[in-house]
Amino acid sequence: MSSASYPLHVPVFLEYNAAAGASGGASGRTVGTLLPSPAPFLIFVSSSSQRPLLNNVRIINTSSASAASLKVTPLTPSEMKQHGVSASMASSVIHGFDPTTMPLPRLDRDKAEARLARNVARIAKMSANFNENVSDEAQSVFDALSRTMECAWEGDRILVRVSGVIIDPPYKPENAKLVDKDGDKRAVERMQLVLRRTRETLNLPL
Repeated sequence: MSSASYPLHVPVFLEYNAAAGASGGASGRTVGTLLPSPAPFLIFVSSSSQRPLLNNVRIINTSSASAASLKVTPLTPSEMKQHGVSASMASSVIHGFDPTTMPLPRLDRDKAEARLARNVARIAKMSANFNENVSDEAQSVFDALSRTMECAWEGDRILVRVSGVIIDPPYKPENAKLVDKDGDKRAVERMQLVLRRTRETLNLPL
């Protein structure tokens, strides 16, 4: 049974028990209001406060409820008075759950601008790391190396900045060499080892 079969947006008595599929498995008789919801569920909102953003929300599965275990009865004016449900409280219960009436969260401009700057920098780095003039194999080697060290493209060559090593196509261990011939030769040996392991991981020929 859909929510349209029940009185919506009006103060009602809801009588239910655990067999009605109420979240939490509780039983009772509560004053509140029903909101539109997809079958077979009912959204029941109740509140003991006149503050519009403080509500209790219960989701009921009507497919597991019998007519005897779930009963919805609109309140009469005298019952509203008897149970202390004023017109303003009823409005609070009905409209307080409406997301269109809720205030927007405060925007922290500094955090928003910092997040924007990080995203711009990330996109710029991704763009700089992509070389449309090399093969997929070359790009995959570059991407693997750049995960653990700072790399840059110089034409179709890969420059590893920290090591001072540059790698020529086809990016095999023997293609690694020092940018400065007087540099640390151990850096080349380490890079050759890294290249060998990288190509093995990527299932590329050595």
